Amino acid sequence: MTEPILDLQNLAKRLEDMEKQNRRLKFMASLVLLLIGVIFLMGQAMPKDRIVSAEGFHLVDKTGRVRVGLGITDGGSAGLGFLDKNGKPRMGLTVSENGSPKMTLFDENSRIRGGLGLESNGSPGLELVDRNGKSDIKIQVSDKGQPILAISDKDAKVRVKLGVLEDGSPFLDLADKKQKSGIILSVANNGSGITLFDQNEKPRMGMVLLPNGWPGLSLLDKDGKRRVQLGVLEDGSPLLTLMDKEGKNLFKAP
Repeated sequence: MTEPILDLQNLAKRLEDMEKQNRRLKFMASLVLLLIGVIFLMGQAMPKDRIVSAEGFHLVDKTGRVRVGLGITDGGSAGLGFLDKNGKPRMGLTVSENGSPKMTLFDENSRIRGGLGLESNGSPGLELVDRNGKSDIKIQVSDKGQPILAISDKDAKVRVKLGVLEDGSPFLDLADKKQKSGIILSVANNGSGITLFDQNEKPRMGMVLLPNGWPGLSLLDKDGKRRVQLGVLEDGSPLLTLMDKEGKNLFKAP
């Protein structure tokens, strides 16, 4: 019987690499493209002697309060900011020094609540944040085309990840308070399965349904070695195998 368990160690490693790649999402600012287009057209339409060049601009309301700011930072980032009547920032459009555009949204207390942007490698991302700036939802598509949804708890710890691996396998990863995987559900080329991990993020149990329809259950020790294997063969016959720490069969039935 084909061993009824997914490649648990490899799956965990791929998810870990994916988490490192998506650990910090940046925002995409599509409105910046419109802004650039308008400025470019204005520059073409206006005579050169009517173009105003400056390092920054402020637009004020009728009471003299600044409501819009446009400028370049010392680091080379271009930005356009909108303020409410109380002088608090509510929306910002920026293009960083490395060319990454982003749009950031602020609430009435100037806390960041949402953003949309592009990373320097072209990966788009969306982030929604709670009032405390901790719990959030992040959506991103990596430069390799891998979509992922990450949900954080009130302590800003990523507890849920839903996405698609590079080979096209979808997965759901549920983590503990230390962001260590506890349960992973996946559908791969070698079968659909559920993997349970211990507090050290070591796979301890795997349940799988192979492409040929064989169901299987595997129990692993703390070192990730398979010690018990239970399955049902194609003809309906049950199979039970007990193994020592070296992987040698201690008992097998039938």
